[in-house]
Amino acid sequence: METVNIEPRELLQYPNREWDTNTFRVTPHKAKPLKEGEKFIIDDLILKVLHLPGSSAGGIVLLDQTHGYLFSGDAVSRSEPIDWFPGCSVRSMRSSMRILNQLGRSGTVKLVLPGHGTTFTAVQLVLESEKYLDRSGLCYRIRIWFKSAQLYTKLRLRHSFSG
Repeated sequence: METVNIEPRELLQYPNREWDTNTFRVTPHKAKPLKEGEKFIIDDLILKVLHLPGSSAGGIVLLDQTHGYLFSGDAVSRSEPIDWFPGCSVRSMRSSMRILNQLGRSGTVKLVLPGHGTTFTAVQLVLESEKYLDRSGLCYRIRIWFKSAQLYTKLRLRHSFSG
């Protein structure tokens, strides 16, 4: 397992006075994939990578066990999870929700910082994960499969006529 140190100044640099949104460009860099268990140190946060697919096959969350912060990205929020879009997996999402539920119950997580919406507590993490697990049985998975297939077909038809 590799640990990467990131200085706060690397994340908090502000553009200079000459900075212009019209001419700003990002120089591409070769990135290495994040691995399960890999850690990043940013100031006093030690962020551990947890692979939790569902909304996407490569979905991750970052867990700071020192403070109990969970940066959940799209894995969980207080709104309905996106598990119906092509490429999503209800089965993977259910597995990820079980892990999130355990993290909330164990006291490992104190505060969830989602990619969308407001922050919430471990109690709400347990409730959100249980709500998803309760409603995502076989009938739900079949309905989502049809919804996903319908969306995929619409996207294919739209792109076949636009070229």
